[in-house]
Amino acid sequence: MLDELKFAVRRAKANVPVAQIENKEALNMRRINIATHIKQGLEEVNKTFKHFPFTLVLCIIFAGVAIYRMEMPYERIKDIDEILNRIMAVVVLGVPFSLGVSLLVERFWGNCCNSLKLGVNIGKIVLLVLYYYFVMKDFDMVSVVRLVMLAFTMTLISLSALYMFNKENFEIYIIRIMTKVVTTTFFSLMLGLGVIFTLLTIETLLLENMSFKLYFYVWIIVGCIFAPVHFLRGFPNKHDDFELSGYSKVIKSRIFSLRN
Repeated sequence: MLDELKFAVRRAKANVPVAQIENKEALNMRRINIATHIKQGLEEVNKTFKHFPFTLVLCIIFAGVAIYRMEMPYERIKDIDEILNRIMAVVVLGVPFSLGVSLLVERFWGNCCNSLKLGVNIGKIVLLVLYYYFVMKDFDMVSVVRLVMLAFTMTLISLSALYMFNKENFEIYIIRIMTKVVTTTFFSLMLGLGVIFTLLTIETLLLENMSFKLYFYVWIIVGCIFAPVHFLRGFPNKHDDFELSGYSKVIKSRIFSLRN
């Protein structure tokens, strides 16, 4: 009753139609909702960076080196071309390696102190530097095959690190990981295509002769920065309970058949 009285007084003072007041209130609510979603998204990104700082920094380094190589003429970087190839190769290996080590530390030591996390990150840097100087001496076929095999092994370790030596509900954990891969791929494609179409519209209506490299930069940023952040956001931890209650009957029947 009091709210209705306040609304009537405000309407009398403003001397405007009810529909106009309702439209203004709806617009304000939309602005508040948008601001709330943006704030929540930034908080999730900040939380993800705090959880996997070294892994995401490596992704940013890879994106920066890739953009730098595309932006600079080959004549200016031909002397350091092989060095850049070796750096990018080590960074590619460092991403699953860093993720796997971080998850193993979380699996066996839980919420350890900051000094231990700092020591682990320093150890990662030392091992990657040693790999760069003593293993990745040349960017040839043998080094690339070795790198791919190691990266694949590190990826498997990182995906199974939290449930290592614990087989209970492991199938549900794998389903969670596969779901995150699918959703990350979908949203990355939608974001990339959306930005690409926006750039095409700007080029058609406003600008001419826009650099074609911008389209490659969009996919580099989406693939190397957005996709890892989205995939690692809310990544399962060892305290999560993996139960069948939240899945459909088809998935439940498949899991039961696997178990039997």
